[in-house]
Amino acid sequence: MQLTSAGTILMSIVCAITFIIAFVGFVRIEDVRSCYSSVVRAIGYLFGAILAAQVTVVAFITTIMILAMNLKDSKSDYRAIYSNDLKATVSFKTDLDEREFVGGQKVKEITSRQSGILTISKDTVKVTRRVSGTEYLGDVEKGSIVEKIEYLNTLQESKMFGSTLMTNKENRLKIHLKKPASEYAKEKKNAEIEKDLNSILESSK
Repeated sequence: MQLTSAGTILMSIVCAITFIIAFVGFVRIEDVRSCYSSVVRAIGYLFGAILAAQVTVVAFITTIMILAMNLKDSKSDYRAIYSNDLKATVSFKTDLDEREFVGGQKVKEITSRQSGILTISKDTVKVTRRVSGTEYLGDVEKGSIVEKIEYLNTLQESKMFGSTLMTNKENRLKIHLKKPASEYAKEKKNAEIEKDLNSILESSK
């Protein structure tokens, strides 16, 4: 996430106003000035500055969170990267559990993790991108084949009063999974056998 120039100006104004209001509120300038001891006045100002700084930090973090929650995609058009005209290998490995999804190959293990590293390679050349969000579609189960991988690199924007205050770049995937044809044939055959078995039980009544 990154603040734009307009966002930086807004944050500066918010922090400055917050600090001044908090400082005045905590120090109680009239009470401090009425103190005869310069040491007491200095301690009062220092204590007020520290508390005001803490409140300013909280205001800064809160404003950043509000802007982050207001981020919206400026575009949302996915494009297929597997298969591709270059016949390049496309793979995605998730963080932590390191489950791997390779275009055209069977999935050894299924995961719900959405972040990881996308790799596109051909011969000895590799290009990688960090992915922050992944959708698993179709037959999401062990043994399914990665039929298609779609990719989106989007620019998110947080706007207020028509001005862009924060931007964030994200890479996302859609991984389409499909059972092998042999699995469908096996399921169909098993369904027919189950039907025949049920018919035996029903005819025995």
